[in-house]
Amino acid sequence: MLSKEDRDIIFKIGRYKHKKMKEMNLSYEEFLEYERQKAKEKTLKEKIGYREFNKMKELGLNYEQYKQYCKEQKFKKYEKKREKDKIRFRTIRYIERYCDLKMRCQVCNSKEDIEIHHPNYNDYLKVNILCKEHHRALHNFELIPPSIIDLEEVAVRERPQEEKQNYIKQNIKNIRQDILEKGFSYKKLSDKYQVSDGTIKRYLSKEKDWLILNEKLKGAGKKANCFVHSKHKDNLIQKYRLNNNLTVKELSKMTGIPSSTIAAIENGRTRLSSIKPKTKQKLDFILTPQPDTKKGDEKTWKK
Repeated sequence: MLSKEDRDIIFKIGRYKHKKMKEMNLSYEEFLEYERQKAKEKTLKEKIGYREFNKMKELGLNYEQYKQYCKEQKFKKYEKKREKDKIRFRTIRYIERYCDLKMRCQVCNSKEDIEIHHPNYNDYLKVNILCKEHHRALHNFELIPPSIIDLEEVAVRERPQEEKQNYIKQNIKNIRQDILEKGFSYKKLSDKYQVSDGTIKRYLSKEKDWLILNEKLKGAGKKANCFVHSKHKDNLIQKYRLNNNLTVKELSKMTGIPSSTIAAIENGRTRLSSIKPKTKQKLDFILTPQPDTKKGDEKTWKK
């Protein structure tokens, strides 16, 4: 005889589910929770598919963790493909610029649908040239790999890095002379020799007198920045400073006027009418110098 409790449960969930509950040795509340989980799993299977659901269970992840895992795997796959694409384009550019190759399939000698195969992506200059059909066959292990072409050996020109190295080594003496004797800055050297600032610095840093060269270059760079013409080309103070080859700091030291004031007048931020009388007197003395005035005499300038 069934107890009253069992009869009530059978009335609610049916004989089949009651029997299943007894076989699983679960209480009524535990069985209801089990049924809810089963319903959730069924909905999830329909949503993501049985294959993905089984994979998620194998990995021991819940749905949110599995979504994050899929995103990470997709990103890794994308990054790997991107790196391979970069290497492919790099190989194509090298062939176009430095090699004189007849683009024919190494197996059937065809000119149509030619593709480049990399046996090892770490060495992008060792390749096979194949048609689309034989390239696919090689990836499916249906073709014996043909002999590898080394692009370095068939190149008709030197590699760009070697060309640059040889060019700078030939001109390093001239570069040093331009710095020490003519006071060239990085920009002037870059314009003259058509090489970037970083490359010049890298090669000069190997020289024994690098510290002296570096100081000279820094000084030349600061001075070049001081003599860049502003929008106010007709400014008399700026004209005077440029004609006498003076920086703002040098002019400030000679006149006793703060460098910020001189810069403000040059850039038009401060008007001559709003300057203090003493400062204006010093400026008048600069713009109309007396015959006895000497450039290096600071006492005469500060009168």
